Amino acid sequence: MTLRVISSNANCMPAGILSSFTTGNTVARAEKLCELLLGEDPDILVLQELYHNEARDAFYRKLTRAQYTILHGPDGSGQAVALHRGIELSGVATLSFNAYHVYGTGPLESSIPKGVIYLQVSHLDVAYNIYALHLQSEICCVGWDCVGFVLGQRNGSEALQSLRWDQAATIRRKQVMALKQWIANSGLSTDNALFIGDFNICYGTPEYTELKTILRAEPIIDREFTTIGASNNRSHHPILWKIGCAIWGGGQLDHALMTAGTGSARGSSPAFKVIDVNSLSDHEAILVVIPE
Repeated sequence: MTLRVISSNANCMPAGILSSFTTGNTVARAEKLCELLLGEDPDILVLQELYHNEARDAFYRKLTRAQYTILHGPDGSGQAVALHRGIELSGVATLSFNAYHVYGTGPLESSIPKGVIYLQVSHLDVAYNIYALHLQSEICCVGWDCVGFVLGQRNGSEALQSLRWDQAATIRRKQVMALKQWIANSGLSTDNALFIGDFNICYGTPEYTELKTILRAEPIIDREFTTIGASNNRSHHPILWKIGCAIWGGGQLDHALMTAGTGSARGSSPAFKVIDVNSLSDHEAILVVIPE
């Protein structure tokens, strides 16, 4: 019996102008995406960007009917983990980066927190520590906190710092360091650990190398997979998709990193693959399979 863990950025933006960035009905798209992911028979489903209230409710209804228990992320984060019936849960905790005074920036992330959902599950008498992450994106970051300063939401120092060209990467590093500190402060384990989610960090960059060093974790297969920027993705209006591709290229932003020695009870290595979501999101999903 394997342990199947899927991560998917659902791209269900809040109601209003952000919803118009995506094509099609948000609720219907969420339901179709949920059905597609359930078709992969996940034991654990890690989700990001379930911001849209009606879409999130529809997603959760399908998961509940399929006998999944839903673990919620930090309030307002749009993050969740769904656990299938029969999976033994022995520990759960959540981290909001705001608790460590690490705040996001940009039109959405300056007001909506991001964070981590931690869970420890047992599989064939082995305890696995899973950290479901969502880190700062690149969208409209540079200088955005100057708007926050005018609105009284950021101080002058924060506004000036936001003018850095690498503002998003700076925030992501602070988020990862907050995660590391939280793990230490909470007495959580990184033995047999899986860090999985939308990291918004491109594979093979210096930032990616630093991420692996901080977490002391490595990818299951050390090569680049395309999880965003595919030329045939129709989840966004064409002009907006071209802008997104110009920022991220055709690379990998969704990752699964494991600490040394993580494997099955019999010592077998985990498997990794990308799941084509048929343009139901701007991210493809990723799957980790831990064998018997």
